[in-house]
Amino acid sequence: MEGFVTMDCPTFQCPLVTEEVLTTADSKAYTEAYAQQLAWFNYASQTLARATAHLLQVTNEMEMIEARMRRQFREGIRNGGGKMTDKEMTDEIMLDDRYSELLHFKQVTTQRKIELSAFTEGVERGLKVISRQVEIRKMEMEQSRVNIPGRGYGVRGT
Repeated sequence: MEGFVTMDCPTFQCPLVTEEVLTTADSKAYTEAYAQQLAWFNYASQTLARATAHLLQVTNEMEMIEARMRRQFREGIRNGGGKMTDKEMTDEIMLDDRYSELLHFKQVTTQRKIELSAFTEGVERGLKVISRQVEIRKMEMEQSRVNIPGRGYGVRGT
């Protein structure tokens, strides 16, 4: 797609959001953890979208093979061949080399998509937790500025 750049896998391991990460007072550590989580989220989201697109492509090709083969079966019946049951048609379709290859690819891609979905959701939750923790820290800092006399902050509006 025009304007979109395929993201490379981040060169660092996806950081775990631990108690230590969430309780640090170091804003640089928060920023680094958030940036790393965001890089992994962006990469995983794009990879998940590609897997979904591949599944669509495979499903469409499989449906085309099914339609072509069913048409051939119907033509065979019209030309004096015996009628096939639905099960026999399905078996013939499943035994088609390209169809079998696509079926295997679909299974592998579906499994990968399930894993990517879980990973992406986990990273997204991590981003939300870090973001929420940053907001809590901001509120705590703002509250401490207002409530500590002699710091020059005073009560708002004075």
